[in-house]
Amino acid sequence: MKDIPELLNKEINRALSFYPQLNDVTIKFILKDSFGNITMKAQPSFFSFFRRRHRRSYNVYISKKFINAKEDFPITDLPYKVLVGWIGHELGHVMDYEQMSNFQLIRFGLNYILFDEHYHDSEYNADFFAVRQGMEEYLILQKNYVLEHHEINEGYKEKFREHYLSPEDIICLVKEREM
Repeated sequence: MKDIPELLNKEINRALSFYPQLNDVTIKFILKDSFGNITMKAQPSFFSFFRRRHRRSYNVYISKKFINAKEDFPITDLPYKVLVGWIGHELGHVMDYEQMSNFQLIRFGLNYILFDEHYHDSEYNADFFAVRQGMEEYLILQKNYVLEHHEINEGYKEKFREHYLSPEDIICLVKEREM
């Protein structure tokens, strides 16, 4: 089951089309006014920690506004393919979580909070799954948008360079996939 807000129905369904493995996974996409400087975030729902791996449900939180620019603007002002790439990256996190036992998921959450290098590894895994699903065009557009858009704050760009894969890294993953 999927709970999709009408505002992003087209973008979310396009991203989901790359993930047939998630057809039977419950995912709720939740628009939020804001939550810090985060644009999107995927995580298991709270009660999922008490269920078996294949009965978990997930929440993908999406900020209504992109706040990492010189002036906030509605998330829907992002280009269609950039939004699809961003959502696809979050679905990569869901794919990663689906591989983990409950114990691994709890350990992952603690490591994510406590250790900066684990944050980078988590973002790598999400992109790895998205590339494996064929989303590289969308990921590259999303990453180029963030890194090249003159309105996006330099601090956010620096965090992005530090923790997320570059467009060149995505191309390397595609080459590895094709071998």
